[in-house]
Amino acid sequence: MTTPAYTAYVKIAEGCDHRCAFCAIPLIRGRYRSRTLEDIRAEVERLAAAGVKEINLIAQDSTNYGRDLYGAPTLSRLLRMLCQVEGVRWLRILYAYPRFFTDELIETIAAEPKICKYIDLPLQHAHDAVLRSMRRADDRAMIEALLDKIRARIPEAVIRSTFIVGFPGETDAQYQTLRRFLEKQRFDQVGVFTYSQEEGTPAAAMGGQVAEDVMQERYHDLMSLQSKISEETNHSLEGRVLEVLVEGRDEEQENIAYGRSYREAPEVDGQIYIEGDTGSRPGDMVKVRILQGFAYDIVGERVEG
Repeated sequence: MTTPAYTAYVKIAEGCDHRCAFCAIPLIRGRYRSRTLEDIRAEVERLAAAGVKEINLIAQDSTNYGRDLYGAPTLSRLLRMLCQVEGVRWLRILYAYPRFFTDELIETIAAEPKICKYIDLPLQHAHDAVLRSMRRADDRAMIEALLDKIRARIPEAVIRSTFIVGFPGETDAQYQTLRRFLEKQRFDQVGVFTYSQEEGTPAAAMGGQVAEDVMQERYHDLMSLQSKISEETNHSLEGRVLEVLVEGRDEEQENIAYGRSYREAPEVDGQIYIEGDTGSRPGDMVKVRILQGFAYDIVGERVEG
C-alpha cells in the first residue's frame, strides 16, 4: 500500500478468528496472528524517524490484538507504548471489533492525547436475528451499551461504522430496525455495502438471497439518511478550531489547501478545505476554524497559534 510520507498504515496482526458468515478472510488468511509488541514499536520508530506523523493501526480485528501471544487483548498496552515514540503526532485505530472493546481500551483512548478520538466499529447490522445469521458475536443491547459507554467517557469521540444491507433473509422489517438504529445513534461516519456472495462462505449458500433491486433501494435509502445526519453533524462544527494534517493543495486555486483532522480517517472519510492558505505543504499540521460543514466535506480557514 503506497501512502504519502506523513502517514502510514501499520499492520498489527494477520488473519482472523471470527467466522462471520459473509466473510472469506479466515479462509484466505487463516487464524489470527499478532505481531509482537517489540516488532510493532520498532516499525513505528523507523516510520517516525522518517517523518511519519500519523500512524494508522490495522488488523482484521484490532481489538483482538495480543490475545494469541499474551493470553488477553493487549491493544491498550501497545497504544501506551507507541504514544512514547517521539515524532508520532496521531495514532488511529481502525477495524475495532466491538466484542473486545474493553473498559481499559476506552480509558487509554480517553487519557492519551496522541490517540485520535476516532472509534471505528464495523457493526454490520442492528437486528438481533440478522446478527445471529451473520454469526456476529454481539447483539443490539451489547452494541448500544458499548456506544453509550464510549460517548460518556470520550464526549469528543467520532464514531464510524459500516453496515451491510440485503444479507440473505433480511426482511423489510429487519431493515427498518437498522434504519431506526442509525437515526437514533447518529454516527459521524458510515459506510454502507450491499451484500455480496463470497465463494465458500456460509452466507453464499443460504436461502432467502435478497433481490439486487431491493438491496439497491435499501442502500440508497440508508446512504440518504446518513448524508443528512453527516451534514447536520458537520454543520454543528462551524466555529470550532481543529488541528488539520495538510494533504495537498487545490490545483486550480493556489490559496486553498486540504487535509484531515482527527475526525477523518485517510481514504474513507471526507476532507477539510482550507481557504486563504498560501504557505502550508503536505505533512504540515495547522489550526483551522470551521466555516461551513457539508454532508461529506468541510470548509475552514487557517488560524494562527
